[in-house]
Amino acid sequence: MKKTLLIVGYTLVHSIVFSQPPGPGSYETNSNVDKLVGTWQWVSDTDTVEIRIQKLRHTIGFYDTDILLGTHRYSKNGITVQNTMGDLDDILLDHKKNSVYLSNTNQGPNNFEGRIKDLTKNKSNVLKLLFIPGSPPQLAWHLEPTEKMATDADFQYGVTLPEDIILTKQ
Repeated sequence: MKKTLLIVGYTLVHSIVFSQPPGPGSYETNSNVDKLVGTWQWVSDTDTVEIRIQKLRHTIGFYDTDILLGTHRYSKNGITVQNTMGDLDDILLDHKKNSVYLSNTNQGPNNFEGRIKDLTKNKSNVLKLLFIPGSPPQLAWHLEPTEKMATDADFQYGVTLPEDIILTKQ
């Protein structure tokens, strides 16, 4: 009986210790996000999507962690529909100027999830990226619309950007 209680106690203490968030003032690095830093592009005839991603150290509560912020440009039929590329340098000073926010998911080292602003519909949509190693590396992009209650008269359903594409690192 003592042995069983000792094992249960040991397990409980270790699960509590290891599940704690980082301590105040600490920096939780994530070198896994480095592979997404840079410019990515998809081209299909006269339609293009381009995103630029930067890694930033960001304070969350009492500790710092690595996040990915970026900007995007979308052209349809050769006409620019959305463009936040001019805000890329400003992201370091004002994180709210980003149009792309990503973090690594717990579904594996190549899975990333976040949000991308749909400037046309004035909302953010869920963006899921799967990193595909290679030469050059690629990103499988999957976009899911954010939907609201039907009581919001100004809400625009759907997405402006393409929903499923493959981006190539430039």
